[in-house]
Amino acid sequence: MPSVRMYLYCGMADVAALKKDTAYVEALNRLWDDVVLRNMYVTGGIGSSRHNEGFTEDYDLPNLDAYCETCASVGMVYWNQRMNQFTGDSKYIDVLERSMYNGALAGVSLAGDRFFYVNPLESNGDHHRQAWYGCACCPSQISRFLPSIGNYIYGTSDKALWVNLFIGNTTEVTIDGKKVVMKQETDYPWDGLVKLTVTSTRKMPRPRLLTRTSRTHSRDSSRTRMAVITTSGPLEASAGDPSLILDSFLKEPALSLGWGRFSLFGKRWTNRRENVIIYYGIILGAMYFVLLIRGRAGKGDFFCVCLEGLGSHPRTQKGTTNMEINGTSVNESVRYAQLDLSPALMRAIEKKGYVQATPVQAGAIPYFMEWKDVIAKAPTGTGKTFAFGIPMVEHIDPESSAVQALVLAPTRELAIQIQDELRDLCAFKEGVRVVCLYGGQPIEKQITQLKKSPQIVVATPGRLMDHMKRHTVRLDQVQTVVLDEADRMLDMGFVRDVTRILDQLKHRRNLGMFSATISREVMDISWVYQRDPVEITVRPVEESKPDITQYRIDLDGREQKLDTIAALITHGEYERAIAFCNTKNMTDRLAGLLKMRGISCEAIHGDIQQRIREKTLEKFKRGEIKVLVATDVAARGLDIDDVDAVFNYDVPDELENYTHRIGRTGRAKRHGVAYTFIATITEGIRMDDIVRNTKAEVQRLRYDADGCLMLVEDGK
Repeated sequence: MPSVRMYLYCGMADVAALKKDTAYVEALNRLWDDVVLRNMYVTGGIGSSRHNEGFTEDYDLPNLDAYCETCASVGMVYWNQRMNQFTGDSKYIDVLERSMYNGALAGVSLAGDRFFYVNPLESNGDHHRQAWYGCACCPSQISRFLPSIGNYIYGTSDKALWVNLFIGNTTEVTIDGKKVVMKQETDYPWDGLVKLTVTSTRKMPRPRLLTRTSRTHSRDSSRTRMAVITTSGPLEASAGDPSLILDSFLKEPALSLGWGRFSLFGKRWTNRRENVIIYYGIILGAMYFVLLIRGRAGKGDFFCVCLEGLGSHPRTQKGTTNMEINGTSVNESVRYAQLDLSPALMRAIEKKGYVQATPVQAGAIPYFMEWKDVIAKAPTGTGKTFAFGIPMVEHIDPESSAVQALVLAPTRELAIQIQDELRDLCAFKEGVRVVCLYGGQPIEKQITQLKKSPQIVVATPGRLMDHMKRHTVRLDQVQTVVLDEADRMLDMGFVRDVTRILDQLKHRRNLGMFSATISREVMDISWVYQRDPVEITVRPVEESKPDITQYRIDLDGREQKLDTIAALITHGEYERAIAFCNTKNMTDRLAGLLKMRGISCEAIHGDIQQRIREKTLEKFKRGEIKVLVATDVAARGLDIDDVDAVFNYDVPDELENYTHRIGRTGRAKRHGVAYTFIATITEGIRMDDIVRNTKAEVQRLRYDADGCLMLVEDGK
């Protein structure tokens, strides 16, 4: 039986640690690789066969008749905890966490009185939980397992305290002869923000926060475990902050703490069995698992939470803007007629109704025309597409059938929008063709378009790489390259694709990088691939900022979010609104729940077919849909100017996402309103950080005793 094997492996690991027997260690490593890499389900469940109540051949992992004993998952927790104790390798904690959340707790019903002995990943309808019965090892295993969770949260070495699990708690430990109190505040796994506070009775230097990256096989291979080096006083840090990552994968022995208080499933626990109400723990554990499945599955893997646009082209310059070119302030206004453009380009621009160039255009166009590299930082909606599109189209030779210009964009929507803008610019320049390559569209159709010899290619990195591997597109004659929304593209994990593409462009004459923010990753690309780039920075002043009233609504729990957003949409008389969620799953759920309340809405996210997404956006623009529910990635680059209200149903994980979200409203001299729902401590912490860093004026709303939303005065 898998459960028996796990307990035998636990004993083996204990012997290896006590005897320091390297042969045992080598054998354990081989056993772990065999179990985890070849015989473990994605949920952390083990045991594929009910016939022998164990394992069969490697990679034999059927879904319908998977065995996956609940108590075997508990055993996986115990074994991996021991492996982590004497190796310090965080891959064991990753497997421990996966088995704990998805294997151990999966076996308990919501009511806490029925159990799965086995946990198949598929059912034809005849698989049901059973009441307690004579030979019921799993319920008793859960009963003893829950109070032990506090033992796995931390690990200690001689001079370090390791954070293994993200669970709200307070504990005290002695490190290097100093008493240290560690406080962890988090709503994990609801979100990935973790606040650590380290205090000591003795004055010490500032602590260091290190991370060690797991080298496990799992899909979340980038996730980290933290070590707090307690040579210090108070520390408040957000897990995943790149500035805090000082080292990776520290192989340092870590011994688990033996006591402490922690919060799990909304209950305070002390890992002393006599202080635990076991039955209540089982009920809450089951509720937690159900909510975990329902609320987090949209991330692609519900067993963990990782710790980690283009607006309309303005016709005239709104207000004044501070612009710097290579550090020198430039504030003069420029008309398109002053830029020495060809008649064909001027005719296309005049057709659009544009007269005055925006600052980013006035700054970038002259240098792009001279084939210089440009790195431009400008807010959303400042006309960055025309800033690179005008000189790009101007340089195109219509007589040549080779691809001469390439634009890379992070999302399908943005790529399509750039294509449309460039086609407008090419309206009177005969012979210039633009093609757009992105995922979600049949590749055969794109191959047909490429056979028509386009001179400009707009693409997402992944789909362009597909075409390059198929040899259906040639980029050896490309002269101008642009990375649009470069920060977002690199944040989304396209760094390797982008660099591979740039390495193939042997005849590139200039590279433009346009973004709302300039991250370290953007600068890394610039340092490698650009030559003395002209740096353009556009900073909006108060007069040019969108007219947006911002509110935060403090709620008593998550269940109030739906009622609140439905009431605001229904009674707010908003003709068009966007609601943002952090996950695809939550986006679908919210859209469905709003529809049930009679509100016209649709969802868009990366898993929805591109054809359907485009139709949804068109319906929204025509006013056929009142509310668009979207993720940040799907909404990046949407060309929608007249949104009345933005709802942050989930507080964004990143500061810049908040700015992009609320920037969807308050455009085109219209007044807009943005609401952010705060239902947890972690959401409150994130919102406080947003307000502090953006210096935004955010008014507080809260329900009074009569159930009415009221402004909260400062200090109350």
